[in-house]
Amino acid sequence: VTFYSQPAGREHYRLLEVLASKLKHGVVVDLGTLYGLSALALSSNPRLEVWTYDITNHIPADAPIRLIPNISFRLKNGLDAIPDFVERTGLIVLDVDPHDGIQEKQCVDLLVQHGYKGMLVCDDIHLNDAMEAWWNAVDLPKRDVTHEGHHSGTGIIYFDGIVELPSSRGSESMKQTDG
Repeated sequence: VTFYSQPAGREHYRLLEVLASKLKHGVVVDLGTLYGLSALALSSNPRLEVWTYDITNHIPADAPIRLIPNISFRLKNGLDAIPDFVERTGLIVLDVDPHDGIQEKQCVDLLVQHGYKGMLVCDDIHLNDAMEAWWNAVDLPKRDVTHEGHHSGTGIIYFDGIVELPSSRGSESMKQTDG
C-alpha cells in the first residue's frame, strides 16, 4: 500500500487512475497482476471492468482487493489471452517479469498482429539496459511519460493515433510524439 500512495513521477498509479477516469465504460486490461495495485488504480472508475492477468497467484483469497466488484483476477498468461480481450479494450497496462524486453516485444508484436487499437502503458522502460533497448526499438507512436509515471520509467505506445493524454498532475495534457 505504501507504493500505491506515492506521487506521480515516483509511482505510476496516479497516471493509471487518470487514464481510467477518462474512459466511459468497457474493459481495461492489466498484464502482470502481482499484488494488484495497477488493477486497483484502474478500478477507481467503477464503470470499467478490470481484467488482470498473472501466471501465479500472489494475492490471498481473503485480501480486501478481491472484494472490489469490477476487478476480475485471471490466472493465465496475459500474452496467451490477447485474443480474448484485444477487441474489447482500448487500454492495457504491461508490467511483467522478468523485465528483459523479450515479453514486452512479444506483447507489442502480438497486439499488432491482432489489430489492436488503443494504448499500451509500459512499466519499467528505463529499469535496465535490456528494457531501454526494447523501448528505443519500438517503431510505433510512443511517449515517455516517466515524469507522470514510475521512477523506473513509464511509456505509452499508441496503436490507434490517440493525440492527447490527460496529465496525472493537473489539467494540462501531454501530446503524443513518435519518439
